Amino acid sequence: MANKHEDALRKLYPLNIEGVFDSDNEIEGKHLDAVNDFLETLSADIFGDTVAETSVQDFERVLAITPSAGDTLETRRGRIVAGLRALGGQTKQYYIDLLAALGETAAINEHQPFRVGVGRVGQRLFQQPDIVFAWNITFTGWTGNISQSVVEDMINMLKPAHTMVSFTYS
Repeated sequence: MANKHEDALRKLYPLNIEGVFDSDNEIEGKHLDAVNDFLETLSADIFGDTVAETSVQDFERVLAITPSAGDTLETRRGRIVAGLRALGGQTKQYYIDLLAALGETAAINEHQPFRVGVGRVGQRLFQQPDIVFAWNITFTGWTGNISQSVVEDMINMLKPAHTMVSFTYS
C-alpha cells in the first residue's frame, strides 16, 4: 500500500514512470512519512502542557524537578508548566502569585537584621550576620496539591542568592 508522501512524489512527475523509480518513490515516501510523524510528535513536545510521556523526563531534568513516585502525567505536566512560567523575580508578590498558580495560599514576612540607628530596643535579632535578607513564607490553608519539598526546592532555586527563606505550614 502506498504511503501519503509516495503518492505526492508520484504526482510530481509529468509521466507515469515505473521500474526502479517505483522503489525509489516508496523509500523516499517512507522517509518523508517518518519525518512527518516525528515533527508531529515534536510539535506536541514543545509545550509543557502537551508533552508526551516519553519527553516529560527531559523537561524535569532541565527544570530540576524531581517527581514523586505516585505522580500522574497531568501532575508532572503541571509542574513543568509552573517551572517554565517561573522566570524569577525579587518581589513578594511574584512568589505569592507563583504559589497561587500551584494552588497554595501564602503570605510572606520579611525580616531585617538589627542595624544601629535603624533597629529598636526589643527588636528580634537575626542570628546569622552574613545573611541580610530573610523571608518567612507562611502557608495559610495548605492544600497539599504539591509536596512541601517540591515547593521549598522551587522557592530556594528561584530566590535571590543572598536571601534566606524559611517555611511555615498551617
